[in-house]
Amino acid sequence: MLPVRSSEDEIKERRRRVVRLRMRGLGYRSIAQKLGVGHMTVKRDLEAIREDNRVKARLLDREEHVGESLSVFEEVELRAWQDYRYAPRGSGERQKFLAEIRAARQNQTKLLMDLGVVAKAPTESKITISNEVIANWSPEAQDLVALAIIKSGMKKLAEPIQEAQIVEASTGGSIDSSDPGTDPGPPSSR
Repeated sequence: MLPVRSSEDEIKERRRRVVRLRMRGLGYRSIAQKLGVGHMTVKRDLEAIREDNRVKARLLDREEHVGESLSVFEEVELRAWQDYRYAPRGSGERQKFLAEIRAARQNQTKLLMDLGVVAKAPTESKITISNEVIANWSPEAQDLVALAIIKSGMKKLAEPIQEAQIVEASTGGSIDSSDPGTDPGPPSSR
């Protein structure tokens, strides 16, 4: 029996289903059985999908993609703020909208940090005091400094808020073109 030719739309739909089933952890033969095709068809579909993704990745304008992503996060945040303002006080909806706002802001910040445009703000400052200096302090002064150190440590435990500060990109204002799947680290380490 000769193989049946599928239309382009049928192939696209089958490939979408192949990807969904593969992402659920199914093997080629299980996918083939579910879809009523041969396992080699599944293998060829996955190879075609991978090649399509490689071509799309080469043609992707990273700056445009980052700009569109930031716009989406901003739009989600804006709409969540609008919904929050009109939600009844005391309702669980307000908490849901605040969670959406927080998630949009975190995603936006993470994207900018991954690109090296935003760096995590320092959360501590280090002061070095020699033993000779401390030896000349009164016991009361030594106790005050020790108490201040302990309080600052307790404050860090009580307030685990991550802040970010904007830094200039090392590429003269353009987006870093390194692999977006890797963390380039802080700008000063490059």
